[in-house]
Amino acid sequence: MNKNQSGFSLVEMLVGMLILSIISAAGFMLFISGESAWSLTDTQIRLHQSLRQTLQHASMELQESNSGQLTIFNNTGTNNTDIVRFSIPLCACGTSPMDENGDVKSWGAPLNWGSSGCLTSFPVEIGGDVKICHLVAGDPNDTQDLTVLPSAVNAHLSHGDWLGECSNCTPTDYTNRFVEYQVNASSQLIRRILNSTFDEINQAVVGENISDFQASLAGEIVTLTITASGTTNQHRQVTTNQAINVALRN
Repeated sequence: MNKNQSGFSLVEMLVGMLILSIISAAGFMLFISGESAWSLTDTQIRLHQSLRQTLQHASMELQESNSGQLTIFNNTGTNNTDIVRFSIPLCACGTSPMDENGDVKSWGAPLNWGSSGCLTSFPVEIGGDVKICHLVAGDPNDTQDLTVLPSAVNAHLSHGDWLGECSNCTPTDYTNRFVEYQVNASSQLIRRILNSTFDEINQAVVGENISDFQASLAGEIVTLTITASGTTNQHRQVTTNQAINVALRN
């Protein structure tokens, strides 16, 4: 028997197992920390991308309106969010933009409401003027036939007037003209199309996981601020917000 043969004592084995456990625990904690950081970053990126797309969609439609066509209902929406409602010229060139179902044709952003369906040149009357139907003070129920210089046509179209005589468009054509953005009970930002009595024609979801939606108006600039909330794989709550300034038509 070799008396010089040696092995680990019980104490040495216990110390070794303890050190191994500490190293394993540290490695596990490092892995969990890395996974948590990755999940947090991934959730933030997804929320930012969603907010950016939502704001871009809303702003490209809103910028076709002007301050006289805009109403902000402060803190009247779900969880004290704002509701934004604006009107748009739907009969700019004397042709109905509505389909047989009462929906807006080619609906979506960007859509240049003020020149939708227009030709590149305007029919000029004898004397050099262009016939338009003018909305008095922006009221779709009060219209009058006018003739204006060609250089003034685009300005009139951007405020809701349209080419040709007022009889070219029926009241149904030019009063289906309201768009509304608001947050519903499912934390979705929805876009609603309304008729002249503010009844809904249809709606679409343009944003998910929206916890707050605020709007403010200063002159011809509207500031939209949207907050979104999400949860990481580790059930950590993440909240982020973005804002955009929208220059309205003047």
